[in-house]
Amino acid sequence: NRTHSFPTRRSSDLIGPFDTSALTQVARLRVPLRCNWKLYIENHIDVLHLWYLHDQSLGMYDHAHFHHGWVGPHWVSDEQLRPGAERPRGGAMLPIAHLPDAERDVLRANLIFPNVPTSSSETMWITYQVVPTGPETSELDVRVFGEPGSQLDGSSEAILLSVLRDEDGFAVEQIQRVLRSPRFEVGPLAAAHELPITRFHELLLERLR
Repeated sequence: NRTHSFPTRRSSDLIGPFDTSALTQVARLRVPLRCNWKLYIENHIDVLHLWYLHDQSLGMYDHAHFHHGWVGPHWVSDEQLRPGAERPRGGAMLPIAHLPDAERDVLRANLIFPNVPTSSSETMWITYQVVPTGPETSELDVRVFGEPGSQLDGSSEAILLSVLRDEDGFAVEQIQRVLRSPRFEVGPLAAAHELPITRFHELLLERLR
């Protein structure tokens, strides 16, 4: 297993030093998907796909030292820029003023259980609630928050949608299609790298009982 679990730390440390009350919503996007909402959540908390699905868009981060863990039913993670890698450009999104310097090279991907993924960087804090619209359809309700005065310009919006829709969304839609195939089966790396998905299933079933 090339990823690492968090040592014992305070919950506030695991979600990041973001004062959301000091941020302003700069954009809201709605993205239709042809997949069940749970599949998108499973992709969000899966570690293995980072090396392959996001090899270009998130390749500047050190996936080999990706940290993740649980805070109650909620999932948290972070990873640092690779040594020598440049920070992603924020376009018209301003650096968040109240962040400490140690946070500026960190990418976080969290999950507010059960269906609100979040991600954050030096310039933005994003929620993208996965709203069920049918057995095999859903919609991302994406809200982008940033430093007052920031704008999500066309270039930054294109990068965001490339990750959430064109990479994650497209892959999950293909999974939705192959779920009906007899060739679909659990792979040899599932026990370690897909363990967060198993935990998510357990937590969801607990709430349904």
